Amino acid sequence: MPQRLDERASTAFAGGHVASALAASARACIYYRLAATFLSMRGETEVPFIEDSRRCFRAVLDLDEQIQSETVEIPYGDQTLPAYLVAAVGRSEPGPGVIVLGGIDAFAEEMYFKIGRALVRQGFTVLLPDGPGQGESRRRRIPARYDYEVAISALVTYLSERPEVDSRRIALIGSSMGGYFAARGAAFEHRLCATVIWVRTTASMQRVHQQFATGHHLCLNKRWPCSPSPTYRNSPPPWSTSILREWRNESRAPS
Repeated sequence: MPQRLDERASTAFAGGHVASALAASARACIYYRLAATFLSMRGETEVPFIEDSRRCFRAVLDLDEQIQSETVEIPYGDQTLPAYLVAAVGRSEPGPGVIVLGGIDAFAEEMYFKIGRALVRQGFTVLLPDGPGQGESRRRRIPARYDYEVAISALVTYLSERPEVDSRRIALIGSSMGGYFAARGAAFEHRLCATVIWVRTTASMQRVHQQFATGHHLCLNKRWPCSPSPTYRNSPPPWSTSILREWRNESRAPS
């Protein structure tokens, strides 16, 4: 399916049908990435289609005459985080910026279609990163971290130094697990002027405990139990206790 859409986009563009080429490229981008995601869930790290997905996404950005975009690298310790910076065409003075974070299995391109494009049309300069443990960063072996405010600070620093962004008006949006990341950003990164937590994060691990205690089926990862063991009916499994300790460690200063 993604290959057919990819070919359809090329044919449409060659025939001068830009809108059709853009729509087909957008669908191909998502389908390529979903195919790669299912392979990643099996534990594979070198999976096909990732570069095809990114290529199709860049085509989407290039074909949309209402936006301007850059593929950027965000300084992050001795590494960099890949990201896209997208804004509306014709901005003449610094305006508001927003960082958009997806969940742990999300990718930057997906978040553009989910909300980034709508934010650009509302006048925001949008930074779409693949943070630690996500998307292209995961492929680069940049591990996830629970103290995600460290990465968020790097993203805020980058965005605040962009000439098209008013550093006093930088917001953060986090979807799914990104909501947890955003909550930590709001707690520790005081340069943010607003934060949107797009998920019921605070109760999620409590629900894990409740589901195991009541015998409900749960599958979080292929390495974790997909059905309750009698051992876990009256107490949470050891891995969830460890995660909870990390999630409750809110008083630790960022390093």
